[in-house]
Amino acid sequence: MTVKHTHPQYETAEKQQEAIRDARRACAALLRSLRSQQTRQIS
Repeated sequence: MTVKHTHPQYETAEKQQEAIRDARRACAALLRSLRSQQTRQIS
């Protein structure tokens, strides 16, 4: 069996939580951008 994907290893739990928060912020910003583009197209 070949492992293709692994989770990153973090030094501390705080660094892991910060990485999760950063990913959520990036996703939220992308969603806001996509939603604003959609409303511009509809208008």
